[in-house]
Amino acid sequence: MCLVLLAALALTGAGLMCFYVPAVTITVAAGTGHKAISVGGVLRGTHFWASLIIGPLLFLHLLVSLARRNSSGGKPKRVVIAGWLLLPLTAVLWFTGLLLPWDELSFWLIALGHGRGIHLTLLQIYWLHVALLPIVAGAILFYYVQGYKKGMRPLSPMGTVT
Repeated sequence: MCLVLLAALALTGAGLMCFYVPAVTITVAAGTGHKAISVGGVLRGTHFWASLIIGPLLFLHLLVSLARRNSSGGKPKRVVIAGWLLLPLTAVLWFTGLLLPWDELSFWLIALGHGRGIHLTLLQIYWLHVALLPIVAGAILFYYVQGYKKGMRPLSPMGTVT
């Protein structure tokens, strides 16, 4: 389920990137740029709800994986650590995405967090959200999935280890 949500986030995020301009004057004048197109609200809504669901779902997945590892001597520690690194990274991705609509909440969160120019900060947050953090998360996720495939035994439909 987490991978399905991740795919939905990637696709809707790519769609939103086509219409979002990380400039204070343009973002404030247009409200949020995705509203100018008919499908923009659907893209933004899907992206928003998938981002809200993936955090708790990832946390539950990691708890189950940790319990399975402890009970069956499964995955190596480094895979578990990689999995737990994904959780705060997901939270940072969510927080940076929260700042991008450039509404009143975003303005004050950025203004309180940085003493620099706001235009530069908004651009930095945009590239952090769409480039740097997804690359880091993708590398950790790839490592996690590879270790998960190598070190895990499948679950039966009833949830017991076979």
